[in-house]
Amino acid sequence: GEILLHCALGGKKLDVIHENPNVCFEVSEQSGEVTAHAGEGCSQGFESAICWGTAQYTDDIEERAAPLTAFQPRYETGDRHRRRASRERAAKCGAVAIAVRKMTGRRRADKECEQWQWEQ
Repeated sequence: GEILLHCALGGKKLDVIHENPNVCFEVSEQSGEVTAHAGEGCSQGFESAICWGTAQYTDDIEERAAPLTAFQPRYETGDRHRRRASRERAAKCGAVAIAVRKMTGRRRADKECEQWQWEQ
């Protein structure tokens, strides 16, 4: 799999990626209420995933437009349709692709925890 993200054209993050492209990416979501913990550890529902991979900055303007275009529908409203990102807009943003080689995940719901793992 691949994770695409947009970023600035320069800065600390890109300097670090150029020095060492091995990266880790985490995403999580909490759900529900924290349960009471009378004598026990407190608990809350959640889902999380950690991805390991190799990051690469792209200089190609068309490739930079891809993640910007993918994000467009998220910002659409009933009266405002978002178009494909233009070359001019893509030229003002950087883009990084993370080639994912390993993922792990956990989910807790109703005090039961599931775990999974994927490797390429």
